Amino acid sequence: MFSSLKKFNHPYLVVSDLPFVLHTCFFFSFFLSFNMVLPLSALNLTGWVHQNRHLLKPPVGNCLLYDGEFKVMIVGGPNRRTDYHVEAGEEWFYQLEGRMVLKIIDEAAQSFHDIVLGPGDTFCLPAGVPHSPQREPGSVGLVVERERRTGELDQLRWYCGDQDCRALVYQEEFPCEDLEEDLPPIMDRYYGDPSNRTCRRCGWVEPPLPMEAKQSE
Repeated sequence: MFSSLKKFNHPYLVVSDLPFVLHTCFFFSFFLSFNMVLPLSALNLTGWVHQNRHLLKPPVGNCLLYDGEFKVMIVGGPNRRTDYHVEAGEEWFYQLEGRMVLKIIDEAAQSFHDIVLGPGDTFCLPAGVPHSPQREPGSVGLVVERERRTGELDQLRWYCGDQDCRALVYQEEFPCEDLEEDLPPIMDRYYGDPSNRTCRRCGWVEPPLPMEAKQSE
């Protein structure tokens, strides 16, 4: 299986008289040295939350743990967002502490639903579903998203607060690069212009946004 190693002429692969097990270990050590930028190690998530709880508070309350093909975020409450986020990929939610209500919209049925997550609860949100996470004070959750693909655009939407109307009031599309940076300007445009937060169907007007609402997923 490893006989082909003898064909390598690299100075680190001296395999002439070494036992088979040393050949194998040496080969993998050489392979790993060229493919691992940093040593691999586990992260104690409970300990991390305990040490960094001060970062999980408004106005952002979001910390990016891993930034690769999968985006892994820790998000703390409270927040009072009224917008709905839409993205092309799935999102995975896991609640560590406290409670989070994930408001979602079934656009086919034109209905609004609440997904309640307590400690230990998990939920995988299908792609393209409008959602609005509502996090209670002291709550902590884990959110996993995939890397956006070329040409994909996220959306931020607001709907009428009149339960008998619920029409779409305002929306923007944007290439998502960093939610902590991408969301606030859109929110500022929405809340900064009363005409943007006025329902054209029934005349309902959303009030200005409290500071703690400016939070990512």
